[in-house]
Amino acid sequence: MDVKDIKALINEVSSSDIYELRYEENGTKIQLSKGAIESNKNKGTVAATVEQQGQQPDNLEKTNEEPDNNGGEKEKDVTGNVVTAPLVGTVYLGPSENEAPFVSVGDKVKKGQTLAIIEAMKLMNEIESKYDGVVKKVLVENEMPVEFGQEMFVIE
Repeated sequence: MDVKDIKALINEVSSSDIYELRYEENGTKIQLSKGAIESNKNKGTVAATVEQQGQQPDNLEKTNEEPDNNGGEKEKDVTGNVVTAPLVGTVYLGPSENEAPFVSVGDKVKKGQTLAIIEAMKLMNEIESKYDGVVKKVLVENEMPVEFGQEMFVIE
């Protein structure tokens, strides 16, 4: 399957009601997942993952590794429900540059409350909490790129 075929699949999934598509042929695996969009146009954005013969392409980074910002020690004491990125894009923690973030550590949140926005393909996608609770940790920084499935918030 070449790039043109993959782009055609992405366009088909984006314009359809399909949420996720998995395809495998001759050792090549493709997974397309559409994130929920809260925009005026209600269009979906697709995150694509491609694997060939069990190898990861050179231009993709591993998505399940947590950045190590504590000099080699990862925090183990924070537990709770993890909110992950439903698509690939750039995360914005506030509605605009000059405004406060949607949530901060210690804030109480309700299910459905906006936690962040992920911009993907010029579309702004609101990331809503799936849980009621208190924000225990923010695992991403404003305007940083995020990968599909990357942990973003811990809510307890």
